[in-house]
Amino acid sequence: MRALPVLVSILGLTVTLPAAAQEPSPSYEEELVVREAEVVVEPPEGMSESQRQALGPSSLLLLEDGAFREITAVRPLTPDGGSWSLLIYVDTGQSGRETLARSALALARRAGRLAVLGEVELIVADPEPRRLLAGTRQPAAITTALADLAATARARPEEAPAALDLAAVQARARRLLECVATHSVGGAKALILLTDFMLTPPPAPAGEDAAPSPRLLAAFPEIGQALAAFGWVTVAVGLTAEEVKRPAEELSEMGRLQQLVRGGRGIDHFAPLEAGRPSRLNTPGALDPYLEPGTALLRALLREGAGHLVATEPQLDAALAGLGRRLLVAYRTPAQIDGRPRALEMRLLAGDLPLRVPRWRQSGSPEQLAEARGLRLLAGGRAPSDLPLTAEWVGGAEPLRLRLTGAPLSSREGGPLRLSLVFGPEAAQHLIVPLPEEAAPWRRELTLPAGTRRLAVLVEDLGRGLWSGQLVAAPESDDGQ
Repeated sequence: MRALPVLVSILGLTVTLPAAAQEPSPSYEEELVVREAEVVVEPPEGMSESQRQALGPSSLLLLEDGAFREITAVRPLTPDGGSWSLLIYVDTGQSGRETLARSALALARRAGRLAVLGEVELIVADPEPRRLLAGTRQPAAITTALADLAATARARPEEAPAALDLAAVQARARRLLECVATHSVGGAKALILLTDFMLTPPPAPAGEDAAPSPRLLAAFPEIGQALAAFGWVTVAVGLTAEEVKRPAEELSEMGRLQQLVRGGRGIDHFAPLEAGRPSRLNTPGALDPYLEPGTALLRALLREGAGHLVATEPQLDAALAGLGRRLLVAYRTPAQIDGRPRALEMRLLAGDLPLRVPRWRQSGSPEQLAEARGLRLLAGGRAPSDLPLTAEWVGGAEPLRLRLTGAPLSSREGGPLRLSLVFGPEAAQHLIVPLPEEAAPWRRELTLPAGTRRLAVLVEDLGRGLWSGQLVAAPESDDGQ
C-alpha cells in the first residue's frame, strides 16, 4: 500500500500519550492519510475479452468495511503479461507421496505457462521452510526444480499415516503464514499450495468420536483471512489420481449435478455451465473434493481469498487461465493502519453482479502473524532487533505488571506500533500505541493475567513492517517458587 502525499490533511486533533508519573505527556497532531491499495478481482464467468478490457473505475463498486471507496484504476491482467508473483509451497509432512509427485509433475509440464504469468518461486517445508528455487521466469529452471521435487517425493518410503497431532499442524500453518509474510511485493500474488484432499480421519476407537484430520490449513481457522489480507490468491493443488479418459456412457456433468441435487448433496461453489462449453468439472474425480466433508475448512480458506481447488489437470489449466484473466483494481482508502483486516466487497454495476474478490485487505501486519512469531519465540526462536525494546517487571506480587519501553520514534518515521503479548497457542493480547509527531521514547505498563510466568513480547511498526521481540520470564519469588 502506498501513501499519496497530496492527499494528506492535518486534522489538528490533540491526543496525549500515557506516560510515567512526573513526566509531561507529549502531544501530537494525528494525520489522516489517504492511501492507495490494490486488490485482485475475478471477472464474471462468461464475460467476453472485449467486455473485460472495457472495464474501468466507473464499471465497479467497491465497499471496504461497508464504506464506499473511490476506484482509481482497473488493469486487466493477461496470461502472458508477467504480472503475477507465484509462490509454490509444499509441506512434505502434510502431502502424500503420490499426491506431491503428480502435482509437482503437472506443474512442471506447465512451466512455460507459469513463467509467462510471472516470477515463480518454490518453497519446501520439511518442516522448516527452505527455498528450492529463487524467483525466476526461466521455464527450464522451473521444470528442473519441480521435477526434482517429484523425484524426491517418489523416492520417499511408503509410510503409514502419521498420528494425529493438531498442535504440530498448527505450527506448520503458522510457518506458512510467516513464510508468505516475508514476500512483501505488491500487485498480483498467487500461492500455489500442494496438499492432499483426502481428509477423512482414521477410524476412532470404539466409543470415541473421530478426531479431526490433521491438515495444514484445517487446524488454523484464521489463516485464510490472513492470507487474503496479505493479497494472496490461493490455488490448492492435489492431483491424487492419474488422468483417465471419460467413458462415453458416463453421465454428463449436468446429469451428475442433478443427481447430487436429487440426493440432497450440494457443493459450495461451482461455475455456471454453458451449453457446448468445455468445463473443468467434466472429468472423473473433479467433483470429489467439493463433496468430501473433510475439505470444508480448506474450501472455506479458498473462498476467503477467491482461490481455486484443483483436483484434476483440466482444473489446473482452468485455474492458471483464470489467473491470467483477473483484474488488478486500485482504490483509495482512509482506513487507519491498525493490523486489523478490512472486509472487502465488489460488484459489477451493470446488472448489480457480485464479483469474486479476496474478502479481506491488509491494514498492517495481521494479529495472526504476531501470534505466530510470538509462539516461535516461546519455542526458542529468535527475533530481529529492528526496534529496540526493554521489558521489566514492576513489583513482585499479584497482579503482575510489565513495563515496556522503546527507543524514540515519531509518526513521521513510521508507526503506529502494536504491542503483542503471547502467552501460548490460545492466549494473546494486542495493543496499538500511536506515536507523537516529534520523536520521543514510548512507554507502556501492562497488567498480566494471574499466574503468568513466561511470555513473548513483540513490538511491530505496522507502517514499515519492522518488528522485534523477546522472551520474558517472571522473576523468582523470595521463597524460590
